[in-house]
Amino acid sequence: MESKRAGQQSVFVLEGTRSDVVVRELSKRGLHVSFGDITRPPINLVSRYIDDFVLLPNYQEIDEYVKILYTQIAELESNTLIPCSTVTIGIVSSFSKYLKSIADFLVPEPEAMSIAFDKLQCIKAAEKVGVPVPRTKEFVDPNDAENFPQVVKPRFETGAARGFALIRDELDAEKVFSEKMFGPLLLQEYIPGSSRQMRCCDLLFDRLSRPKAVFTMRKYLESPATGGTTIWGVSSIDPEIAELATRLLSKISWRGVAEVEFKVDPRDGQPKLMEINPRFWAYLELPIRCGVNFPLLLYKLCLGMDFDPVLSYLEGVGYIRLVGNPNNLFRGLLSVPHTRGLIIDWLDLEDPRLSMAKILQSLRKIVTRNPVTDDEARPGISLQEILRKQLQRNKIGISVPKQKKTNPLAKG
Repeated sequence: MESKRAGQQSVFVLEGTRSDVVVRELSKRGLHVSFGDITRPPINLVSRYIDDFVLLPNYQEIDEYVKILYTQIAELESNTLIPCSTVTIGIVSSFSKYLKSIADFLVPEPEAMSIAFDKLQCIKAAEKVGVPVPRTKEFVDPNDAENFPQVVKPRFETGAARGFALIRDELDAEKVFSEKMFGPLLLQEYIPGSSRQMRCCDLLFDRLSRPKAVFTMRKYLESPATGGTTIWGVSSIDPEIAELATRLLSKISWRGVAEVEFKVDPRDGQPKLMEINPRFWAYLELPIRCGVNFPLLLYKLCLGMDFDPVLSYLEGVGYIRLVGNPNNLFRGLLSVPHTRGLIIDWLDLEDPRLSMAKILQSLRKIVTRNPVTDDEARPGISLQEILRKQLQRNKIGISVPKQKKTNPLAKG
């Protein structure tokens, strides 16, 4: 851990999907990086790129979480706050009135966040702007299922496709409905085909909901195969996917980063909306290596800087993500098309301690036969509850400064 140098700009990163990549990219640009995490044991503590580490309370202790976060940002004099998970982004969005008094950040408004989090709202929003969607309805009775096969998914975001199921008959419908592990369910039209028909669009929007960076990628393998984390993909130039994703996010006045996923329907050739992920994505390393550094661009927008939209990047670069399952390398090499380059995302040789911690973590999953990552298994809190919660200043004892701290690099 290093002390902050005089005049050095500081950023506070909250844990989440690929927060390790976000921390690395900002640290390499000379920023003093503070990191907040709820993970026990906190493996990110060993990273060479983290200057200050803060162990935060569980999300379920939401008032205490926000109070300690506020206090630590102030004590560490962090100018910028970057949350990386769906829940931490939701927290910052919900409590932005108070957090913005001490740090700059760029997250969606609670209304937009709620649409991304609620898959039924998301489908309805897409239909209003002409984005193709699979037929979707609430699953309130086993008899609602018809025209098999159909997909059952939780109405609200769970991460890593947890709770998704393919039902082929009435018995499957009754079984899945009775389990109901993740709250309210949706019934969705099954789009035939494999992971090879998945199309992803990564975007960054500024405070005026203007797209400032766009990147598209084609999946070839994911885990689980029914839908989940990308383990093999290739960068692409896909104007149709980019236009559909931009149209949808612009309509709901999005701010910050997001990934929008589609699946091409072989029956009509149309890409159908699967979901909006309101956070960084697991293959964040791919767009960075191809020339679109989303963490750095987000940081610049947080400070109020402006730049021309970043739309050009390397096409045809392959990507393999190995963490949690080294067999992905062999599966990918057997199935991926010819590419202009190959990125194997597993170890950072410049951060050996964190790499070793990840290896031990992967071995633990193999031994325990538990493929779920720590990001997915963290105890959480209903994002709907967070977004609805109205924080009263005197409730958690936050003293809001009269004047906001400003960053000398900010413009305007």
